[in-house]
Amino acid sequence: HTWALPLFRSLPRTPAFLLDGIAGDILGHAINTSPRLYELSDTSSETLAHILVGDEYDKVLSSPLWPTAQEVRDEIVSCIELFPAGKNQNDLGYLLLHTRRDIAPWAQFALPAGHVTVCPYLEMGFVRQSLKYDPSEKYRVYLPAACLARFWPKYFAYPGNQDIPKDLPPGSPRPQRARDLAVFRRRLAEVEASGGYGILRSLLSSRAALHLRLAMMNGWAANRTFWKFSTLLALLARDGSRVPVWTFCEGDKAGSCATVSASPVPGSGTVE
Repeated sequence: HTWALPLFRSLPRTPAFLLDGIAGDILGHAINTSPRLYELSDTSSETLAHILVGDEYDKVLSSPLWPTAQEVRDEIVSCIELFPAGKNQNDLGYLLLHTRRDIAPWAQFALPAGHVTVCPYLEMGFVRQSLKYDPSEKYRVYLPAACLARFWPKYFAYPGNQDIPKDLPPGSPRPQRARDLAVFRRRLAEVEASGGYGILRSLLSSRAALHLRLAMMNGWAANRTFWKFSTLLALLARDGSRVPVWTFCEGDKAGSCATVSASPVPGSGTVE
């Protein structure tokens, strides 16, 4: 969502409405649910959990410090089954657990005072109708685009960032690989500079630690294993540069204050 920063800078000084497409993907295209799920006769939450969390999970993270892949799957199932049963139960779970908590607030927090975010895809009539729609059909027709094309052709004709020409030749993967490699090396350098490499090593399985060492020495190996380490490296790099979150004191006694620093890594926060 790096495009959001220039968007906010370009907003008019006078209050305006910002149309946010949140939920249009999950309700209209099931983009966040694996297509493989709907190619199977069993589309239960257990099947989805197995698709989302493979056995590779246990091969990357150190078992004494992390839950197992099956424990994560069980947690996914328990969350999804909180919602009413139905053919769109998985999408409804994603919408309410992830979209509402992680994505929805961003525009609200970043907009200048007076501007208002409008979310047309969260209009209840559209939500109810979308949840009646067979999810397997969402891979054949992108529902929001189909609705625009039929009822509002003027808006459908407006070019968007997904209007990629069908005859456009595939681009080279080299620029993306170069960016991934640069990010990996920068984050690793930040972790090492803050003394966090030992923590990183303890979080990984022996096999993943070996892959990390190979990635540190070889760009090809780094590109192959970037997905395994990118998030952990980002968290540890942030942990190494953490700043105090709050300071509290007991009464008015001098020297009885404590500064608490936030940390994304369990057990590595500090109180000074």
